[in-house]
Amino acid sequence: MATATAVPVVTITRILNAPRERVFAAWTDPALMNQWFAPSEAFTVTASTDPRPGGSFDIEMFWREKNSKHTATGKYLEIVPPEKIVMSWDWKESNPLDPARGSTVTVELRDLGGKTELTLTHAMIQEESSRLSHFQGWTGSTNRLARIFDPKAEQLPIPGPKPFWQN
Repeated sequence: MATATAVPVVTITRILNAPRERVFAAWTDPALMNQWFAPSEAFTVTASTDPRPGGSFDIEMFWREKNSKHTATGKYLEIVPPEKIVMSWDWKESNPLDPARGSTVTVELRDLGGKTELTLTHAMIQEESSRLSHFQGWTGSTNRLARIFDPKAEQLPIPGPKPFWQN
């Protein structure tokens, strides 16, 4: 289930066919993140992480077709293995007035006996168009994450108009 609301929050909830510890590792281990942490296969990912409170991360998503990169960056605010990750979220390439600046991503993982319920909440994105773009990106990224654990995993539909990476 995925929802976007009028308040500055994007929430995606889905069941992943993997134990919680493996899902947590996919969010914190750069080698695993490189396999999924972008909205589509059109991107090459290079991640670096220091998953501890106060540690930082950089996730470079290189869009081969357009020869452009987008680098998500931030700090880990809370880490509770294998249950929860809270991190600040920003884009290195964005301007100081970007509506996603200063936003926060919370990843909660609930054990379902060999499977995991993932709830991702991206809060404090002030502009509706930016929320939609992030909603689309997170949907595509979590679709890729689900396929790491199960190549036949259900793919959530990308919401709204055609996402930027399909133009």
